[in-house]
Amino acid sequence: MDLYGVRRGIKIYGKTWLDTIRTTFMIDESGKIVHVIKVPDFKNHGQEILDFWSSYNENDS
Repeated sequence: MDLYGVRRGIKIYGKTWLDTIRTTFMIDESGKIVHVIKVPDFKNHGQEILDFWSSYNENDS
């Protein structure tokens, strides 16, 4: 998780804890990360993913 930068230390009640940052990695068929959503819009996240892949496939053709 450190490799992808999705962990952080947060301080709660004087103690430091490791926390996971919600992040979506878009990975193509070859295993390459082609897009990262660092701050997902949770109400529309599914549509956000579909829109990305739709535009990605259009640009790929």
